[in-house]
Amino acid sequence: MAGGPSSGLVAIGACGFFGQAASAVGALDWLPPGFEWPAGREYTLTTAQGQHVLLIRSAGRIQVYDSRWRFLRGWPARSALKLRLIDDGTVEALTKGAGGLVFDLEGRLLSQRAYKANEYIDLYNRLPAGEPVNVPTTPWLYMFSSPLLSWLMVATGLVGWFVISRPPVET
Repeated sequence: MAGGPSSGLVAIGACGFFGQAASAVGALDWLPPGFEWPAGREYTLTTAQGQHVLLIRSAGRIQVYDSRWRFLRGWPARSALKLRLIDDGTVEALTKGAGGLVFDLEGRLLSQRAYKANEYIDLYNRLPAGEPVNVPTTPWLYMFSSPLLSWLMVATGLVGWFVISRPPVET
């Protein structure tokens, strides 16, 4: 009887972990711009217009919120490591392999760049991470915002399995 909740925790945690991995490698690039990935606590950049732009690295996704933290749109940005706002109102995602992807805030890819290694390292190191913010996220979706939280769900379920599968102690 107690195996049901434990199995549920394992299943939900696994979906969270592998869902983030699938998104990060591009298997969920078909998600529409109106799909909001649960963000949890992330580093955010704020535009001159007050919009908040954040990178959810674990899911390989950029999301934009208005000044009151209402979700506006999101899009895939595989292999993105860090964001920077550019003066013309665009955002650049610095990617693995010394690259850069420049998007407008609607999510349209405007250009791609290839940096020289030393130029990329210098730019990457100079960029601030942004401000850590607790993005408004429905509490029961927090487990999908972090691989660590997803694995904690799995671990909790496994502990439950272990506890209920142990024979009773005779006294």
